[in-house]
Amino acid sequence: MTLEVFYFDTGIHLARIEQGKQNISVVTLAKICEYFEIDLSEFFSNIEKMK
Repeated sequence: MTLEVFYFDTGIHLARIEQGKQNISVVTLAKICEYFEIDLSEFFSNIEKMK
């Protein structure tokens, strides 16, 4: 998958978020998780495991 395909599917500019040019809201994060079929609670659980 490319960033272009992801943007076409979701309207979300991942590159801008990755580069720190755009802040991410919880709503946007939820849309990203939904696209990748990840539960939002699972996303935060995995972050906690990385510490």
